[in-house]
Amino acid sequence: MRLLRDIALVLFALALLAASWLAYRADRRERTPIEAFVDRFELDLRRADDVATLRLQPQADLGAVIAASMTLEDVYGSVRMKDLDPATRAAWVRSVAATGGEIDAAIELALRAVELRPGWAFHHSMLAQLVYTKSRRESPAAVVRDVDRWEVPALLACALAPGNHAIRAFLGGGYLEIIGRADTRQAPQDALRAAMRSARFVERSYGAVVALEGSETAIGLLPDDATVLRVAMARELRERNAGAASSIRARLDSVVAASRAADLERIETLARRGDRYGLQLAVPAWVSAYSLEELDTPQGRREASRVAALWPPMRRGAWPNDPRARLLRYFLDGREAGVDGAVLARLAGSLSGVPEPVAARALALGDDPFAAQELLFASQSRGGFEWTPAIVEIARAFLRRGDAERARKILDELAPGARDECGPLLAARDAAPDPAAREALSRRIASMTPQPIPASAWSGAGTLALCVDPTTRSRAVVDVAVGAAEPALVSWGWDGGRSGSVVVRGPTTIPVPLESLSGRRALAVRAEAGGKIVLGESAVR
Repeated sequence: MRLLRDIALVLFALALLAASWLAYRADRRERTPIEAFVDRFELDLRRADDVATLRLQPQADLGAVIAASMTLEDVYGSVRMKDLDPATRAAWVRSVAATGGEIDAAIELALRAVELRPGWAFHHSMLAQLVYTKSRRESPAAVVRDVDRWEVPALLACALAPGNHAIRAFLGGGYLEIIGRADTRQAPQDALRAAMRSARFVERSYGAVVALEGSETAIGLLPDDATVLRVAMARELRERNAGAASSIRARLDSVVAASRAADLERIETLARRGDRYGLQLAVPAWVSAYSLEELDTPQGRREASRVAALWPPMRRGAWPNDPRARLLRYFLDGREAGVDGAVLARLAGSLSGVPEPVAARALALGDDPFAAQELLFASQSRGGFEWTPAIVEIARAFLRRGDAERARKILDELAPGARDECGPLLAARDAAPDPAAREALSRRIASMTPQPIPASAWSGAGTLALCVDPTTRSRAVVDVAVGAAEPALVSWGWDGGRSGSVVVRGPTTIPVPLESLSGRRALAVRAEAGGKIVLGESAVR
């Protein structure tokens, strides 16, 4: 009985060996035309790296994909002839005359690859691109004439790989050439909508879609994908099309806001579960994925504040490249009111190489003015202008503790040239020893922002510096007068952020709130697209 089992095992092994040998022999036979293709068109000389990759493919039909991609690169790509040796340069020169034959031979290889592996989407995709390329080289009319020859394999590829945007981008590009000139199996707009999921297609062909379908339709075909919308937005900004740019901007803001909120909700879930490892991955990823300044709105600041509060214990990072440093800088750029100071102190404490003034300021915001003061007194740069924001925060921390005397004393550490700035004056007013001194300082602060604000106060880049007194203007609004001879997409924001956008036509007043702001703040108003704008007389109300 054991002998029969052993004989059966030996026979089975021999059968497997025979099957393996037959498969190897069949594969070698299928590789013969591919090797002939390589030799005929001197690809081993012109594209040695690609040929080496081709020969490493486990199956011959997969090598045919690389052969097809080399052909397409020969047609659409370029080469720096001056960087080549004489033999390779001569091979490239000869290849120009052989391009038509190379395409035909590559089509034969692609057809055989489809036979061998009909369920592989990329075989159908390469076949469609090769056939389209052959027709396109002949004439635009040939692309229309041969539509079935390249459309059918492309549609098969889309059906076999529905998530592959590159295939859909090719099909959409093909339809752009034949819209209105040929009947297609798929509605062109459906194909274009699918192709628009590819950022590369939008970058190359969005302008053509706009030209054929109109701006409104083209925007409607764009997906709710931030990357794609940014590409289309960039195109409209280059074209200075204010209306279209505004429509895309609104969609982009909505998509980014929804994505930020969804990712923050996932972080909240991880926090509720106590998943420290998950938080260590998700929280830095949130900060890296989004531009904090892009949606510098009250909601955006609340989200950033929550992310900062949920930052888990992690190994120390390095200033200024760690995501914690980016978050810290964002809030220290005039947004301190939107976050718990203890959170900022914790972020600064988890970083190495933090500049002393920044570390001291974070400590003061975290209600530890004595530690911040020690940093100041021990610093070699004590008395420099870079310490101004930190000294003001240390003074305010003492004021929160009811120690006005220490607050006044620390303000004496300010550089002489910084004592008449907005922030130091506000702190000095709040620490003043008597009502008369407080009133005198209040008058000086009020005089720093004339009413109305003349047009000359705006810089050439569209920036206005304001001294914001939170005791009198916490609910105030800056009415910014903007004029535009042509429609313009105008954005505004504080301290490097963008808080809102609007299309301006003619004379317009944009109300910009001062809520939660204090000290010297910079308001930027600029035209993103459309005509030039003129910033006129503004007023605080």
